[in-house]
Parts: sequence; structure tokens; C-alpha cells
Amino acid sequence: MKLLSLVFLTLLAWSQMVVGDHLTDMPLSMFRDGEFRIVGYALFALLLAIGAIMVAALRRANRAADAAVFAFVLALLMVVVATPSLNAWHEAGAALLLLTLFGYYAGRLVLARSSLLYFHLVMPLALTPLVGLGYGPWQKGIIVYLLLLINIHWHLFERNASQSRLPAGSAAAQRRRVVYVVEAGQAWRRRRRLGSTSCVN
Repeated sequence: MKLLSLVFLTLLAWSQMVVGDHLTDMPLSMFRDGEFRIVGYALFALLLAIGAIMVAALRRANRAADAAVFAFVLALLMVVVATPSLNAWHEAGAALLLLTLFGYYAGRLVLARSSLLYFHLVMPLALTPLVGLGYGPWQKGIIVYLLLLINIHWHLFERNASQSRLPAGSAAAQRRRVVYVVEAGQAWRRRRRLGSTSCVN
């Protein structure tokens, strides 16, 4: 997951800085329409692989609702890949894809009562200066932001899954709290003089 995301970001950055300004202004889908169409298809292939990995991992973890959301997003991404850039189905699928992912993570932040919700909600507005360069830079900024959220989600998901897979006899599973009990009476005074306390595991 993280490696695929890194490759995607590296290829996207290369296409913006090295290939030329005409790709910088374009939405991601229009990368497929010109001289560097192989770059566009490679970027979409990476996104499809990332989506498929998320769906498979969530299904294995019996997270049916989350897996259904990502399966829907993956289906929308397939529609986007399979249709021409100026096609009505393409534009509707791309818009619904971004809205679905953005709304999904907004919902998760609401359920977690996280203060990061406000940051999440203003992110599209924070990227509006990119609109001055055209729709393409703003769209790619949103895609990079959502990809970052997916990787954070994946990291937390994998960490929790690895902790739940710890064997019962492992050191982490056997770790117990030590509770110190203060005992009143003669016995306590004697132990105090000896400089020791009793402890119960």
C-alpha cells in the first residue's frame, strides 16, 4: 500500500515538474489523451491497485460496511478509467468518487469525535488557490490529500490488526499490572521499618 502510494506520488510529481506545463493544468484523466498517455494509465493502475488492496484487507477483517464503501469507490474509478475525459458518465463518476471518499472520512471523524473534522472540512477550501491555475491542479491536490488519508487509515488498520493477532502466550499478552497495596496495622509499621512494601500482582 505505502509503496504503491509512494510510486504514485513520485510519478505524479515527475509528470508535473519534468514533462511540462500542459500536464500541470490538466485533470488526471486527461493525462491519457495526449503524448504521455502511458503516464496517465500508469497512475490510474496504481490507484486501482490501492483500492483493491483496501477492499481485500477490509473484507478479511470482516469490516463489511467499510469494504462496501471502497468497493463502490473502486467501481467508480473503473468507470472513470473506461470512459473518455469529457464524457458525462466520466465526469459524474469522478465527482461522485471524490465526494464519496471525502464524505466517508468525514463520517469516520464525526464518529470518533475528532477535532480534525474541522481541518478535513476546510481542506477543499484551503486548496482553492490552486483553482487559479485551473481545475486540474485543484483536483490533483484533492486526490493527493485523499490518498494521504487512505494511507493513514491503512497504517492504523494494520497496527490494530497486528495487535489483535498477538499469540496468547506472548510477552505483551502476559503483561500484567502491578498493584501496590498499603496495609494498616502492626504488619505495615514493621515492613516500613524494614524499608519494604508488599505487592500483589
